[in-house]
Amino acid sequence: MASSRITHNPEQCGGKPCIRGKRIRVRDVLELYAAGLSSEQILADYPDLEPEDPRVSGQGIADPRSLAMAKCQSLTIASANQELANAAEALGLAFQLIT
Repeated sequence: MASSRITHNPEQCGGKPCIRGKRIRVRDVLELYAAGLSSEQILADYPDLEPEDPRVSGQGIADPRSLAMAKCQSLTIASANQELANAAEALGLAFQLIT
């Protein structure tokens, strides 16, 4: 049953929904799905999860737009990381020119 798998404890993870009282937030699992990981990959990354946990995690979200939001945040972070890498490369090239 989904409700027994998704727990809310104000003393744990800032009161965010977690899976079976573990410190694995539902949001983290959804972000992994948004990043393109399969249930099998998520289970391999989180050995404390049971096969039913990743599937049920989507039921712990009141707003179905949360998965889309997680995907957008993931893309924004990836874009920012690319911009930082480009800036670092440009700085490296500039440093080579002046030395």
